[in-house]
Amino acid sequence: MQLTLTIENFTNLPDGGPLRYTVTGARGLDIGRAQYLDWTLPDPERHISSKHCEIRHEYGDYLLYDVSTNGVFVNGSENRTQSPYRLSDGDRLVIGQYIIAVRVEKNANRDSDAVSPDFMHQAAVYDDLWRPEGATPPPISPKDTRPMEAAAIVHGDWLDRPADLPTPSSAPRNDIEQWIAPPPALDLPPETPPAPTPRRPSMPETEEFWLDSPPIKADVASAASMEATPSPHEATATPTAAPVAELQIAEPAFAAFLSAFAAASGAPTGPLSQQGPEELGRQLGGLVRSLASEMKLLLDARSETKRVTRSAQQTTIQLESNNPLKFSPSVDDAMRLMFGPSTRSYLGAEEAFAQGFFDLKQHQVRTFAAMQQAMRIIAEEFDPAGIDKAAEKGGGLFKTARKARLWELYETRWKAMTARHDGGLVGVFMRHFSDCYDKS
Repeated sequence: MQLTLTIENFTNLPDGGPLRYTVTGARGLDIGRAQYLDWTLPDPERHISSKHCEIRHEYGDYLLYDVSTNGVFVNGSENRTQSPYRLSDGDRLVIGQYIIAVRVEKNANRDSDAVSPDFMHQAAVYDDLWRPEGATPPPISPKDTRPMEAAAIVHGDWLDRPADLPTPSSAPRNDIEQWIAPPPALDLPPETPPAPTPRRPSMPETEEFWLDSPPIKADVASAASMEATPSPHEATATPTAAPVAELQIAEPAFAAFLSAFAAASGAPTGPLSQQGPEELGRQLGGLVRSLASEMKLLLDARSETKRVTRSAQQTTIQLESNNPLKFSPSVDDAMRLMFGPSTRSYLGAEEAFAQGFFDLKQHQVRTFAAMQQAMRIIAEEFDPAGIDKAAEKGGGLFKTARKARLWELYETRWKAMTARHDGGLVGVFMRHFSDCYDKS
């Protein structure tokens, strides 16, 4: 039995640890933030406990025991799992910011648990070789110890044909040279090329002429008067047309790319067609990377603002449709996720950018509205009309005593408002801002 856990939403870990962990047989493992555990999941924000969960092999299954503070969530459930939980093939665990796929193989090869019968049989055979017990083997026959005689050569007309004897002038060669040296060339008469005719002009005897050189119009009358015929190498000296063919293939593809790009972006094709494919590719690639980098910085600043103001609306990672620009450790990881193979866990490039711009626009509108509401609440607390109305409840007072009473009410309200916050009036404003931001 084998259990494999794989992190799906990260391409690498900050500490360089493994993205996959496998256990076999009755082994278990401990998962958490601590470095001494079997599988360490880095978490600077400490959402993951030092020892978050334990996995044990019990009753023929792998059972998960949640020992964390923030819990382990299974298959998109909003409630933390109840321990023990039996892991099944295809489960997805959410531990902090990590989405972990579960793979359980019931019939995994267990080489360490059992020994194959073939190996046991072979071991028994080896033991029998060295075992002293048993009957003494019979003596070896003397005729078996005599060397074998060379096998007689069978002579036949079809098997042993007489070889050509070397001439007296040729030096004898040893056996090695006879094996290595190539067979002698046969003295065959040279092949006479066919006479040229009007329908069959004379052509060079190389195949390169057919591949590399352009067709030549042969003039039989002028060919007869020529004193020298150019060699095949001279005939094939013309440059090949491979680069021209590649350019002809690339031009329609580049034109189709420009047409599709202009139709999708609304840009004119005239200025774009004046640039080469490589130059335009570098320009568009740099533009997309710069856009992704700046978008990620703005989304990170938005998340940090919500954290500082203690907003209740925090973006958390989900099982599906996560934005790579929000949850990727770096721009390189975001680019790989957006433009790589499509997955259920992350959005593509078009959807990721559209969601990012929408979230930034909503953040600006909600920030402006929350600032207005927070300032209005604070202004109402210290409105002179409200303080004067509260002073009238104390009955008729002289003018001097009335001013003292108003100041006393002002100080009371100020202390009551700012005493609950370390930042004074700024802390009061941030509390009202956070409440108004969540309600907007």
